[in-house]
Amino acid sequence: MIVRKLGTLQEMLKEHGPTRDDVMEWVREQARIETEKYKKEKEARYDGLYAVCTDLLDDDVAPILNC
Repeated sequence: MIVRKLGTLQEMLKEHGPTRDDVMEWVREQARIETEKYKKEKEARYDGLYAVCTDLLDDDVAPILNC
């Protein structure tokens, strides 16, 4: 699955170089950031589903649904 295209190695060397190792360190950090975003979005979706499934609709669900 492609989340965000970072560019070619040559393009990234210009911006995040001067070595391949520097670029790979930056790429790993970007992957970590994107993974964290994905996990938070996934968790937020399940929080809303949990509220519906447990019949919390009689209560204030705005904090649960992040509204």
